Amino acid sequence: MAKLTRMQEKAIFSKLKKEGTLRKKPIKIRVEGQFIRLRVENPKKFQKKSFRRFDVGEKGGTELIIARPHGMTTTRTQAVIVPKAKFFDGTKFHS
Repeated sequence: MAKLTRMQEKAIFSKLKKEGTLRKKPIKIRVEGQFIRLRVENPKKFQKKSFRRFDVGEKGGTELIIARPHGMTTTRTQAVIVPKAKFFDGTKFHS
């Protein structure tokens, strides 16, 4: 599966928003192997060596990529990575 339909993207965003994992609408959604990556901010807005990746909830589940924006001392979410199995049974989509 290379690309998601607009309806699938909307369903994924709605589910993650309801869970509290994602507050801001993603600027890009990509399917990468067994995962779906939701880019929230452009990586160019962040300091190069400030990126960190960690699990949210159980290991191997949803992950956040956070980083420090240029000129700031705090971090923000740059992307969210969720397992494809959370939304797909084989090739069939479910929300």
